Amino acid sequence: IIETHAEAAKAFDKNFKDRARLTKLVTTTEQDIASIQTNAGNAKSRWDSWNKVVGVLSPDGPVAAAVLERAASGIDRERLKWASATLRVEIILGNDGSVTIGSRATNVSSKAQNLLAGLALQDALCLAGGVPFLLVDELDVLHGDNLARGLKFLGEIAGDYEAVLAAYTGGKIAGLPGTFAQYACEAGRLRLF
Repeated sequence: IIETHAEAAKAFDKNFKDRARLTKLVTTTEQDIASIQTNAGNAKSRWDSWNKVVGVLSPDGPVAAAVLERAASGIDRERLKWASATLRVEIILGNDGSVTIGSRATNVSSKAQNLLAGLALQDALCLAGGVPFLLVDELDVLHGDNLARGLKFLGEIAGDYEAVLAAYTGGKIAGLPGTFAQYACEAGRLRLF
């Protein structure tokens, strides 16, 4: 019981510190915005204040990093590690919200590698968030070994969800568990196979 209490206290303290850090960043930004209004006649002070505001609120600034860090804390990291190993795809989550697959950013990885990494991330997020279903799209980009790994992974996680929905263009994919609802995407509509 003491160990559980100590762990809970540690988690509470971390959560409190993360929220306090974000609150401090937002408060400082609000003060800089107020400074812009009060220094209407001083161009240099206004410029400096705007630079601070833009820096703090930029996509790679500290507010975005703090928000993304809080969001990423909801990921089931052990499940993501297992999923990455099962799918044989290395996934690195950056503090700035970036996702690196292997040694490549998501915009330069293959569609198949992006889909496998996406499956692992989606599963870890859904499981941690208690989402009762999983929606998988674009399975038709998987071929050969990637398709085999993807189907094996989906078969192993199927029992963790009330429903798994698979949507893609093309014909029905053989090898998916019978519990999966397979949909064809045709002209903006889903059709159940």
